[in-house]
Amino acid sequence: MFSLGVILLEMNVPFSTGMERAETLAQLQKDNHTLPIPLLIPEKGTQAKIALSLLHIEPSQRPSSSDLLDGGEIPGQAEDESLRMARRLLNDRSSQYRSQFIGGLFTQVCHFLIQCCSVDLWRSF
Repeated sequence: MFSLGVILLEMNVPFSTGMERAETLAQLQKDNHTLPIPLLIPEKGTQAKIALSLLHIEPSQRPSSSDLLDGGEIPGQAEDESLRMARRLLNDRSSQYRSQFIGGLFTQVCHFLIQCCSVDLWRSF
């Protein structure tokens, strides 16, 4: 989640030099860090609030992905009950649906890679 906070920060703060970026990122590792000035303007209030929570020095104090999505700060598409249930089942590491879903993803990826390699081999002749 910290990495997501860094990405959000970089999307909202225009760094003029690599050194400025490096110094800002180094500050984030300190106990009492503040956000860069471009994120402190009122128009960026939501982004600043989310970034501060994601960049908290204590990992246990950072929101989970579910907390972030359910927190109401991030505008999202309206979900119906079936999508909420699917997300809940996929977040549960002991769920049989999660293992079936992940297994299905890897099966599809393997088939895709085999097809790509087959096409590349055929083109090489």
